[in-house]
Amino acid sequence: MALEIDIDKHRREETRWRILRILDAGRPWPVSEGLIMAALEDIELAPTVTELRKHVKYLRDKALVDILGEDL
Repeated sequence: MALEIDIDKHRREETRWRILRILDAGRPWPVSEGLIMAALEDIELAPTVTELRKHVKYLRDKALVDILGEDL
């Protein structure tokens, strides 16, 4: 059986996990989008702003994070 790795899925999951870790490290204070972007760039996951927002909204929809200042 050949081992198949879905690189895109792994990248999405790794990025979301890193976002959660960044937010946890910043607790109890809110963490800005810019700080998250900077931290992800340092580990070469560097999503675009649109991709980052999709990841954070996904985490919000799973009730894992709250987003302050978002116009719903």
